[in-house]
Amino acid sequence: LEGRYVRGSVRDDVHLFRLGVAGGYRLERFVQDIRSDLAAFFDKEPDPKARGLLRAWLLGDRSELPDGLAEAFRSSGLAHLLAISGLHVGLVGVFTYRVLKFLLKRSVRVLLRCSIEKVAVLGCLPIVLVYVVLVGAPMTAVRAATMFVLFVGSLLLDRARSVWNSLAVAGLLILLWDPAALFSVSFLLSFTAVAGLLAAGTAWKPVPPAGPSAEPGTVAGLWKCMTAWGSRLFLVTLAATVATAPLTAFTFNRITPLAVFANLVVVPVVGWLVIPFGLVTAVVALAFPPAAVPLLRITGAGAERVAAAAEMCAQIPFSSLRVGTPSLLE
Repeated sequence: LEGRYVRGSVRDDVHLFRLGVAGGYRLERFVQDIRSDLAAFFDKEPDPKARGLLRAWLLGDRSELPDGLAEAFRSSGLAHLLAISGLHVGLVGVFTYRVLKFLLKRSVRVLLRCSIEKVAVLGCLPIVLVYVVLVGAPMTAVRAATMFVLFVGSLLLDRARSVWNSLAVAGLLILLWDPAALFSVSFLLSFTAVAGLLAAGTAWKPVPPAGPSAEPGTVAGLWKCMTAWGSRLFLVTLAATVATAPLTAFTFNRITPLAVFANLVVVPVVGWLVIPFGLVTAVVALAFPPAAVPLLRITGAGAERVAAAAEMCAQIPFSSLRVGTPSLLE
């Protein structure tokens, strides 16, 4: 009955009895209270599109997304951004890691006694797990969180890391918990996309640039970093798009040829502006809501730009093509 609502009426309240609040479920109630408080705060965002995106990315609630905006994301090949997935969990982990590493480097005692990388990664773990719980623990986020936990364990134990083994263990644990997940579209798309990324990462070897290396901090060094980051983002997007294209065509009868270029524009804004500022906004809103209002304005402005970019990409001719259902052989 998910997504169905029933409305009824009674003639009088003689036979109505209030059952009260059931006991137990303290953790679930605590999480739901936090989600309700944050949802009420995000509702202060005046733009409905930005408000819907913030609730989707930070609470896993897509009920407030306008239908036209959701279709624009699907047509432009950005629909994966609306579902909490490994991208969002990874962005949270990377952002937290960089912040913690920056703070830990300020302490000479920590530098002399501990491994900064290990302490920072270990500090990311509770933040990532809290985020997964806060957004409702969808299967794609659980898969990413499981792989992250395995990564942290291998790093702390100084063991060689195998992403393929982590992916397999994550899939096995999810299927042990819910065997029916094997036949869900989200499970298949999630693991297919990650497998495509891992295969592309294994096969692709960056070519070292010719000539003298650029010095860090110079214009040439900055350009080198930007081109290297852009090429990795292009490869990641292309690999995920190609890997999931057959399954998308089979399930949704749709392919998005321009998805690679749309992601090159939108993903950096989501990853380095909206989600980091959104997380900071959420934390401040829980502690002192008035101080979070300016942050909400910045985050909302970023979400508005993302919505506008998705709608613009969706209007490009041939951005989304309807196809027939391919056979299993095809």
